[in-house]
Amino acid sequence: DETAAAAAVSDSRVWINALGEPDVLILTGRPGEAIEPLLSHGASIIQTDLPGPVLDYLRQTGRR
Repeated sequence: DETAAAAAVSDSRVWINALGEPDVLILTGRPGEAIEPLLSHGASIIQTDLPGPVLDYLRQTGRR
């Protein structure tokens, strides 16, 4: 992804909104389906109404 590459080169943060469908996936027990696409686009900040489950997933996968 071009945006993620540009952010990495410039040491920038990428803020991605997980409100809506990603939060629904997390609520239904599918955090990987919600979070992995965000991370693949270079997300370093994830806006969500469910920070606890997002942090749990990131810890379980060794990303936090």
